[in-house]
Amino acid sequence: MSSDPLTATESVTIKPGPGIPPFSLATLIVWLTFLSLSLCAWMTLLNSFGFNVTGKLDWFSIRFYSSCAIGLGTGVTTLVLMGYWRFQGKAWSWQPGHVMLLAVGWDELVTTLAVAVDVITHDPSVGYDPSRQRLYEIQGLVQHIGIILIVAMCLSLIRFSRTWQIVFGLVVFLNLLILALMNPFELPMGQFISIKTLRHASNTTRMVSFGAVFSLAVWEAVRRERRDWLHWIGTFVLLLHYSKWMNLMPGL
Repeated sequence: MSSDPLTATESVTIKPGPGIPPFSLATLIVWLTFLSLSLCAWMTLLNSFGFNVTGKLDWFSIRFYSSCAIGLGTGVTTLVLMGYWRFQGKAWSWQPGHVMLLAVGWDELVTTLAVAVDVITHDPSVGYDPSRQRLYEIQGLVQHIGIILIVAMCLSLIRFSRTWQIVFGLVVFLNLLILALMNPFELPMGQFISIKTLRHASNTTRMVSFGAVFSLAVWEAVRRERRDWLHWIGTFVLLLHYSKWMNLMPGL
């Protein structure tokens, strides 16, 4: 054991944990494979509903469903890579972008599965089918409760900076607002707060979350924070996911 005293700087320095494996050609191939499968899945689903994806979709719809495919393919790729790395016994330090990828991947996976069930069970001869509405209500519940649980579990197990904790708090708050808008338990919400106010609050929270993630990403890039490539991909995918829904806002 060395008898040399530590300096003040050395005594408080915390060494960063191990990072994920470097981005490789094999990683790129896996990612492109799942992106292609996700895009094919959405094209198949849209064609099943009578959309001609090569001629009837406008530019906005192409961007919307492409964002869905990117979120799904990248999220599934993240799960596969993390499972493979864990199987190989490789350890890595969790970063905020990793959590974002899991949350967005879950959101898009549940959406795709719900649409697939709708395609399989939909009867075009029925004008109004209440089971379809119930299907998408269940989808929303599973999506938003799942995201809240993913973020809450990660925050309880992983130490992030205070700024990222605030960002994740905004994500949880946004999903709680959306659950309140859905009102699955049919509570008398109108006696306490109007639907218009809830919608305004959710739209505002989504915009604030988008701005916070973007600003924090720029700040960390300028400061050259120690972030891996998966974190930056997760940041981009979350911004793409939020921008998709922000384009649908009728106005605050």
